[in-house]
Order: sequence, then structure tokens, then C-alpha cells
Amino acid sequence: GSVERMHQTMWDGMSLFVVLDMILVASHALAAGIFLQVLSPQTWRIAGLLVALYIARSADARGKIHARLARLYDRHHNQAAAAGIACLMGGCPIEAVISQAKARFRSVPFEKLSLH
Repeated sequence: GSVERMHQTMWDGMSLFVVLDMILVASHALAAGIFLQVLSPQTWRIAGLLVALYIARSADARGKIHARLARLYDRHHNQAAAAGIACLMGGCPIEAVISQAKARFRSVPFEKLSLH
């Protein structure tokens, strides 16, 4: 549908930006090499831009990166929840527990809500 088309257009635009930036960096590096006889520090950007281009062109790579970031977030979230429970059981003042809860609370999925 239109969402998939929008995502594809976004990643195509990102790819175009990265390719144009690579051309700019490569031409700068080439000019520095020819006229100044030095290796431009900007040359190293090409490696990062190649990685960015791969990510922009590969839905599989984006999915793997997203899954890895989600696991990191879940791990942090679980540790924070465990710390909150430990705080409750360890005799922390209720104000400290409420303060931690307010700082960590983000949202509740709609599916988890019920009238009972």
C-alpha cells in the first residue's frame, strides 16, 4: 500500500543522498591527492557512506538493525523493572519508587487494557 511506497521512496531518497555525498567526498579526496599530494581525512567517510548505502538499499539489514536495537531496549527495560521491584521490596521510600516509575513509564499497549 501507500505506507510501503512511502518507505521505499524515503530509502530511495536516502540512497541518492548517500551516493551524491560519496561523489562529493571522492572528488574532494581526488583533488586533495592531485593538487596537494595528501590523503584527505574525508576519504575515510567513504567507508561509512558505503555502510549507509548498504543499509538504505537492504531491507534485511534494516530489519536486523531494528531487531538488535529492540533487544537492547528490552534488556534495559527489563533491568529497570527489576530495579524498581527490588526498590519496593528493599524498603525504598515510596516517593523514590514513584519518582522512578514516573521517569520510566512510557506507554501501555492498547491490547493490554481491559475493563475488568
